[in-house]
Amino acid sequence: MRIYYFGCWEYAGHYLKDHTGKDVSMYDNGLPWEQIDGVLCPDDTRKQGIVKIHHEKGWTAAAFWDYSIDSRPGSNSVLFAEDLLDITDIIGEFKETFPKIYNRFDFELVEWLIPEERK
Repeated sequence: MRIYYFGCWEYAGHYLKDHTGKDVSMYDNGLPWEQIDGVLCPDDTRKQGIVKIHHEKGWTAAAFWDYSIDSRPGSNSVLFAEDLLDITDIIGEFKETFPKIYNRFDFELVEWLIPEERK
């Protein structure tokens, strides 16, 4: 399974990386999404750690606002996995594949729910 992380690695700036930390092309990477910077995150909140899950063409994206490195509005992280995963499984992959990134969070990752499901 291919798995990528998009966001701040060790400093401000958004980069797409594989599990080794190697840069991955933003254009030739197999992802089904053309735009990934900020557009996959929840649009009704800027609270960090609220994860919006997307499934497209056999891929899962878990996107959330993340100010752990860059406190400016719009800083975000996205985990991409070439598999159809639920929130529990993709967070498990995140912990295992990118432990340094995951362990820097001082917030919990929780699934974003559409407004009707929040009641």
